[in-house]
Amino acid sequence: MNAISFRDRRRRDGLSMTEMLVTIAITTVAMVGGVQIMSLAHRQCRAVECRRVAGLEAGNIMEQIMTRPWEDIAPGQESICELSEACRQTLPDAKLRIAVEAEAADPGVRHITVEIDWQANAIHRGGPVRLVAWRYLNKEARP
Repeated sequence: MNAISFRDRRRRDGLSMTEMLVTIAITTVAMVGGVQIMSLAHRQCRAVECRRVAGLEAGNIMEQIMTRPWEDIAPGQESICELSEACRQTLPDAKLRIAVEAEAADPGVRHITVEIDWQANAIHRGGPVRLVAWRYLNKEARP
């Protein structure tokens, strides 16, 4: 009996070719899935970074417009400001649109829209970042 159990035990030592192939297949599937998840995470991080840069740039441009004198903010002016160099480098094919409109009910009000749009990938453009503000004519006398 002792010899039979030794022989049975010897046959079970190590891995068979089938077990090795199954192990390699499972490892390959896990690695491919991991690489795909890492690629998706990288694309999402890139999209978040682009949106963050566009939001900051739109805020900076809106601040520049709001600090200008009332006379410089006329309806129909689209070339009040330009995108910064850092924004152009981060956002591929970025486009800035500025719309200044006078309110029909009150001529002392300007409706200002700043929109930044960029190419998200080879096919799609990113969802634009848009800021809207109203500027009122200061009717108080300045000293």
